[in-house]
Amino acid sequence: MRDLPECTREMSPASSRSISLLEAACWVRPRARPRLPEGTSTNESLAPCLTRFSSVSRFLELPASRALCIYKAFCSYQSVINIPSSLGKVAPLNRSRRISLVALFTTLALVLNLLVSVPAPFAGFLFYEIWEIPILLSVFLLGFWSGVTVAALNTFVLEALKPGPLPSGPFYNFIAEVSMFLGVVLVLSFSRKRGWSPAVVAGASTAVGIGTRTAVMTVVNAIVLPLPYPLGFGPFVTASQVPWYLVLIGVFNATTALYTVPLAYSVSRAVLRRYGRVFGALAPSEPAS
Repeated sequence: MRDLPECTREMSPASSRSISLLEAACWVRPRARPRLPEGTSTNESLAPCLTRFSSVSRFLELPASRALCIYKAFCSYQSVINIPSSLGKVAPLNRSRRISLVALFTTLALVLNLLVSVPAPFAGFLFYEIWEIPILLSVFLLGFWSGVTVAALNTFVLEALKPGPLPSGPFYNFIAEVSMFLGVVLVLSFSRKRGWSPAVVAGASTAVGIGTRTAVMTVVNAIVLPLPYPLGFGPFVTASQVPWYLVLIGVFNATTALYTVPLAYSVSRAVLRRYGRVFGALAPSEPAS
């Protein structure tokens, strides 16, 4: 047993055994430590230990002064020092679980691609779909590179099963998705340092995601649209028509990110609240509410 404070040194062997029992009751083991939000007060962080301590001290019928002394000796520093220092630190995802989740998000994206498709009212050759939501969700939950992996797998499968009117279309979609990911990840990085609220993170992620996706795809489309089939639509799209198409496609990319980012972010918050330890390595990226 560790060194005891002055008030516990002259206790009988029976009392010493009581102290050991109290120590066991107050000990907060690493696996049992609660995951408390940042900024939790000391009293809140001590609540689990105090509950166990009170029950055992009543059972042993110890004087209040001696019970308080024992509490300070065995319980307080375990709770005050170790628990706050472990907040936000959870075990990273192992490789097999990460691969399983990547496969799950890829399958979900493919299924949604086949089920939901709504033509854009201002451009019948463009379609609003929701299959990008699970791909962006994988970025929020698993990280940037896992999201890129899901997007790449989805691209190759679409190229084989549903390429659309332009065979190179799925690869342009991939560029659009990754450019949006970059904007979202940039905001998440800033939000961790500045402690932004979820509403601010959602709004900033959406705005920056729209900006990066629209800017990158405007440049890409300006280059590829006049190219001959299967890279572009030339000679069906002339050089004089390119600016008009860039405006339409830019509006489409902006409105796609406008609903994709907030929906994916909202779902990721719900998933992390319910299954935070499953996505252990990514939970700290979620700023405190």
